[in-house]
Amino acid sequence: MLLDELARATARLGKPDLANVTLPFSFDVVTSDPRRAFHLEVAETVTMTLAGGSGAGTAPAALHLPAEAFHRLVYGHLDPSHSPAVDPQERSTLDALRKVFPRF
Repeated sequence: MLLDELARATARLGKPDLANVTLPFSFDVVTSDPRRAFHLEVAETVTMTLAGGSGAGTAPAALHLPAEAFHRLVYGHLDPSHSPAVDPQERSTLDALRKVFPRF
């Protein structure tokens, strides 16, 4: 249930202005255990919405990871040495998100 409340936290905890990444960008996050699909927009602020269905939406990039890892990522606690295995094509998305959600 914490995962469903994470949208509010993304707006507060996301720091795209400090991330040193090219803005704006968007992507989908698909979690497992529980399976959820979200759409994130990163611009001056970060917004997260529940994507329709159980799959990814229309964003050009996607990230698939366990729900617990996504929760830790948003709170700035998913360092590279404790990250789950992700598809190599998704690594740059994960790295960009680490910059957007720094440890506080």
